[in-house]
Amino acid sequence: MSGKYKWRHKLKEAFNGGVLGTASGLLFHAEGDGRLVARDAETGVPIWEYDALGYFSSSVISYQIDDTQYVATMVSGNRAINLGGTLLVFKLGGDAQMTVAERVEMVIPEQPSVEWDPDKYVQGEAIYNSQCANCHGGIGVPSEVVAAAPDLRSMNKNVHTEYLDVVLRGTRAEQGMLGFGDVITENDAEAVRYFLIREANALRQSQDVQKRLDGDSNG
Repeated sequence: MSGKYKWRHKLKEAFNGGVLGTASGLLFHAEGDGRLVARDAETGVPIWEYDALGYFSSSVISYQIDDTQYVATMVSGNRAINLGGTLLVFKLGGDAQMTVAERVEMVIPEQPSVEWDPDKYVQGEAIYNSQCANCHGGIGVPSEVVAAAPDLRSMNKNVHTEYLDVVLRGTRAEQGMLGFGDVITENDAEAVRYFLIREANALRQSQDVQKRLDGDSNG
């Protein structure tokens, strides 16, 4: 052990999946930009890669069945293409391709009317990131560990009406949304809702601008 680097590779994303080294001299890395890459363990030179169309945050494993060796990992979801969390398994000479849906645009329903309150926005953003983002994803991030949890900017008026019961009292616990009444106050919950309304309106406006630009370019 010399304590010196053999080679270094600067990653594109701050959050990445695990690294697996094999006895054959290959190093597999599930990188945060959605590529599973095999590198020469001695030099770091990439030998093979696969674009999984999502983002990685999981480990990589290898196992053998009979005389065939496999490499497997989990790719996080990608809402932009309606892709949920997917288990990927590779073998030497495999030629299967992952099937994904066409790119989709999230529909933003009309939101409740709110006045601009910077303090409430900052409060809601902080609580959302500490309590909600692990499941529902960071706002503006197209991929999450579990894409089955809805993007809360898509809440409609009916959900807004039920919001406090859902968030604080767990009325949707059977669907996986436990109540957070022992963690946050009603004021905290309303601040999060305010933050989500503002972000939903911002995304909706951005979509409208893009549609107008697309219309102008096509016309």
